[in-house]
Amino acid sequence: MWGTKDNKENNNIVTVTSKENENGSLGLEEQRELTLEDVTPKLTKWWFQYPHLLHLNVVLGCASLAQVTLGYDGSMMGNLQTLPSWSKYFNNPHGQILSTMTNGITIGAMAATPLLTASGDRLKRKHVLAASIFLTILGAALQSASVNFGMFLGARMILGFGSAGMQVSAAPLLAETAYPSQRPIMTSMLQAAFPVGSFMAAILTWGPYQSDMKYNNWSWRLPSLLQAVVPLLQAVLVCFCPESPRWLIAHGREDEAFEILTKFHAGGDRDSELVRFEIAEISAAISREKIGRKISWMTWFASKANMHRLFITLALPSILQLCGSSLIAYYFSIVLQDIGITEPSDKLKINIGLTLFGGVCALVFAVYSAKWRRKLVMQVSLGGMCIIFIIWIVLADINEKTQFKNKALGRGIIALLYFDMGFYHAFSPIGNTYVMEIVPYTLRGKASILYSLASQVWIFYNNYVNNLGMDSISWRYYIVYCVLLFTHMVVIHFWFPETKGLGLEEVAKIFGEDISDLMFEAQQAIAEPANLGKRKVEVNHIEDASVEEEEVDR
Repeated sequence: MWGTKDNKENNNIVTVTSKENENGSLGLEEQRELTLEDVTPKLTKWWFQYPHLLHLNVVLGCASLAQVTLGYDGSMMGNLQTLPSWSKYFNNPHGQILSTMTNGITIGAMAATPLLTASGDRLKRKHVLAASIFLTILGAALQSASVNFGMFLGARMILGFGSAGMQVSAAPLLAETAYPSQRPIMTSMLQAAFPVGSFMAAILTWGPYQSDMKYNNWSWRLPSLLQAVVPLLQAVLVCFCPESPRWLIAHGREDEAFEILTKFHAGGDRDSELVRFEIAEISAAISREKIGRKISWMTWFASKANMHRLFITLALPSILQLCGSSLIAYYFSIVLQDIGITEPSDKLKINIGLTLFGGVCALVFAVYSAKWRRKLVMQVSLGGMCIIFIIWIVLADINEKTQFKNKALGRGIIALLYFDMGFYHAFSPIGNTYVMEIVPYTLRGKASILYSLASQVWIFYNNYVNNLGMDSISWRYYIVYCVLLFTHMVVIHFWFPETKGLGLEEVAKIFGEDISDLMFEAQQAIAEPANLGKRKVEVNHIEDASVEEEEVDR
């Protein structure tokens, strides 16, 4: 069940007293410090048996399904390359032309970054998400109606613009709105949706190829059009989705945040200890982040802790994109070509099985992401992929020397692709989860932009370099990924802290920051609920990431 542990010490509050420390500020003298996990009620039934959680998780589907578009696109573009009708219509694209067509969505995503940066945190998370969903639907419609290379590329750039906006808004919305004990699961579902999209594309590309459309342009136009199906569902759900309570509190709308948390986290209980704790902890954390500070992009360099966060924010998407997964996602046809599998129907069927397996793995690991240590999952995943690539290289070498006559070797490499996909999808769901955990509210929107931008830059790189690398040296190119995977493991071991079991506002302590003041506020909100309104923490509106903030007085 997506639950949490029982509240400790009779599900009540520890004794909390306050005193002034050497600096004259309030500190805590306590028997045990309460955390968000302690005050989150245990779920004794399945989550969908609680109407308020069922409602919340369903409407958050508008955000958790955001990566379906990218997953669908990667698989679809790989599959379109196997369709005779698509290749003929676009004059058998290859080399740089093929890379540019594939990179269209990435080019659009990178082009969206300046606009997303300029908007900062002024716009609501759900409003950015809704606009991005509309662009995705428009891009899919234009792609299916393309009459030449230019129109196809332009449509894919619009798709990229929309997918970038969805990524940037969906991750913070999920992290900041989900029920506390389900937050790691819901944010992990965002990336787990990627292979779901891949599977959909594999099925929807294979189906027309098996029908009378095989040599008809609808064999590629229909899959392109159906890329809009999930965004249409998201467009409906976003109309009923609540805004991030943290965004509301940061903009001085604490009463609205209280109503949302009461409705979706406490099932309407206006006296909920959980809601009081959340409101106080969030308010204190945002206030502390902004006191005496100018919130801008330079805030990343204001402290050692923030620079550490910046490194992780950029390193994690780089690791996920430089682990070899892009070889299978975007150049699946070439990978199979290298092991002697040339029949389009065979390629499509193999891809269906592979994407189904990847999707199941991603969903399973996402569901259990709250139970496992983040670093352990990352290390096991990367180590497994490294071993897979080593075996893959050996088999590919033997297969080439025997001129692909030994079909068992080809089947062995296909099995390796499945294992590699399994290890990758053990890691991929927790990418957004981890980054959203390590950054404070005032940097979370910026972190989401940087995470998306870093991903798109490396996808852009992969879509040019991988194609050329495999064309030039075939399977020998995989040796590069063995070196990269080992390097990634070293980086994670030394520079990635463990975050399991901590609330969003509580992760700051693992970066050496003192959070005793906000913990005091949160615990006092439970100990003295009548004073919650009187002791409300003032929080300035966050108008724009690029505009200097006024000082906030306690």
